[in-house]
Amino acid sequence: TFGWVQLYARDTEAANAFYGGLFHDALFGPDARPDFGRTAVGEVFPSEMPPHFLVHFRTADLEAALGAVARLGGRMQVSPFEASYGTVAVVADNQGASFALLER
Repeated sequence: TFGWVQLYARDTEAANAFYGGLFHDALFGPDARPDFGRTAVGEVFPSEMPPHFLVHFRTADLEAALGAVARLGGRMQVSPFEASYGTVAVVADNQGASFALLER
């Protein structure tokens, strides 16, 4: 199921201003609990990579989900790593669309 969206951008202040204007109540309102994060893109990413969203789908068993990705023709792009919101792996489906798997 849907679990999280992370925006990767080089200029997080501009991203906050732009998306804050569009989604102010959802992102910054008094009762806001958005499943939306923002991360500054650093030198680990190629300079030509544009800002992008990465959708995270929750799974109860990350290893089993990675096995299903491989079995269905997808591939792992980033091996599992620990983040503040759970264990994440970035994968691509059999047509090249990237997404993340998240085990909380």
